[in-house]
Amino acid sequence: MIDGDHHVSTASVVNGKALKAWVCTDDTDDTPLVVKVALSTTSIENARMNMEREASSWNFDEYTERADKQWEKLLSRIEVEGDCQDMQKFYTSLYHAFIQPNVMSDVNGDYTATDYSIRRVAQVKAWNGEAFPKDHRWSDDIITKDRW
Repeated sequence: MIDGDHHVSTASVVNGKALKAWVCTDDTDDTPLVVKVALSTTSIENARMNMEREASSWNFDEYTERADKQWEKLLSRIEVEGDCQDMQKFYTSLYHAFIQPNVMSDVNGDYTATDYSIRRVAQVKAWNGEAFPKDHRWSDDIITKDRW
């Protein structure tokens, strides 16, 4: 592991803003290297819990297929015509509209607040790629009004 320019070779946990990691493998066979990464702003235990709930399978193709279906379902709700450049701009903007807002809490509701304290949301709502909590923050957003 590297944090910026500082090598950290023996630590099991590294915190920082410029983290890098590398893996050395025996590449004599054609077996793909599959890596799962779990994230949490609160704890390692919550990162493990997030992975178990949200990414328990090691089947990468399963995740790819599920994501493709979810995006196709969202993007196929409208039809747009134009030249290639116009279509690219439109669908890029639509993609950006659909990836925000996103859930920042762990699956148990824990999250790191702006004052760096650990807090828990009152009710955890599972996000399945199709629905975000209906919240006043997004009530004026034409995309979310139409989408939800």
